[in-house]
Amino acid sequence: MATCVTRSRSVHEPCVALPQTDLTDGSVNVGDTPDPQSPDLHTATPLECIDTSLSPLAGPISLQEELLALHCQMAVMQEKLDCAETSAWPLVPPPELMYPEASIVEPPKFSGKISELENFLAKCELAFNLRPSTFRNNHIKVLFVLGYLVDNAFQWACPITKDPLYSLCFNYPTFKSQLEAVYCDNTSRINTIIHLRHLQHTRSIAEYASEFLTIINLLDYGKSTMYRQFYLSLKPKIQNILGTMGLPQTFTALHNKVVEIDQVSFSIKRATK
Repeated sequence: MATCVTRSRSVHEPCVALPQTDLTDGSVNVGDTPDPQSPDLHTATPLECIDTSLSPLAGPISLQEELLALHCQMAVMQEKLDCAETSAWPLVPPPELMYPEASIVEPPKFSGKISELENFLAKCELAFNLRPSTFRNNHIKVLFVLGYLVDNAFQWACPITKDPLYSLCFNYPTFKSQLEAVYCDNTSRINTIIHLRHLQHTRSIAEYASEFLTIINLLDYGKSTMYRQFYLSLKPKIQNILGTMGLPQTFTALHNKVVEIDQVSFSIKRATK
């Protein structure tokens, strides 16, 4: 004879109602998981499993009844866990894919020729700006520049290339400053100033302004100096017209005004031919 293991309910313990299943026919065994889709075990909550018609002082509960109630509660908890995982799923769209970085023109090799250093460094800086994720730190920038040094310039950089822990390898601004100190063109600024002093407005205003701005950008002149130098190099005819109309207040306004005067003068001259 099979022995039924029983225990008595506590006075404060609710009774668990059994589903409409005959426990004597072997259809429900200890350890079986109830089907959540079954109308008898429809993911009921623990409160729904309680039969309020039973008295708290009712007879003992069998081990099979207790296990069946636990299975019911586990199914409810699993359903809540699934719902929590679903609600916690990020609703924001995935981040957009990064666009591929722009292609760059490799800078020319630098052999140590003084007049070529400024353009060489400018090309390197352009590459750094076009590919910020590639050149993400000072170490990579220094290695990039070292790769384009040849002849005399590379001999100067040999100690840096031989020692991977060389301090200049990790400080691009200092590395650049030392490179400029060795190969700096000390006469370039003087030559630029002389060129600017001899620059005169002899052709169109557009050509004169383009050459003027190219030279002035190399000297880092202030706005007032730019204004004065640009005005003094204009043709006397343009200066007279500006004196009659009134001088603009800023360099940009002066530039735009003389371009307008030049275009109007050209149109009138062409129409009278």
